Amino acid sequence: MDSPRVDQDRQRRRRNLVLFVLHLALAAAILGWFVWSVVHRP
Repeated sequence: MDSPRVDQDRQRRRRNLVLFVLHLALAAAILGWFVWSVVHRP
């Protein structure tokens, strides 16, 4: 059985992973919007 400390560390790692994915998605959205605006410039 895992100790509370290990479980807490696992939860923290999962939260860090979620934040990383969110930042990645945000960066991708900004990059996509930038490229789209450049390509569709009148």
